[in-house]
Amino acid sequence: MVKSQDLAVVKKKITNDLKNARKRQSRLKSKARELSVADLMDVLVLRARKKSEHAPGAAIPAVVPVDAAANGDVDAGALY
Repeated sequence: MVKSQDLAVVKKKITNDLKNARKRQSRLKSKARELSVADLMDVLVLRARKKSEHAPGAAIPAVVPVDAAANGDVDAGALY
């Protein structure tokens, strides 16, 4: 009897965690849709800078002209 109660508690917790994860994913997707190409390029450049700060001797991240980023003329693979 105790095991079935424990299983019910675990199942309820997992169900709740899954529901929260789906809500979080939905919120993030809706926020991501609002971002412009320039915003996304800024994030990529900041991540590359932060990564290079943590790794001495790492390559310097590429600088993308703002007008190219705004037009979407940048290949994301070219940043790395």
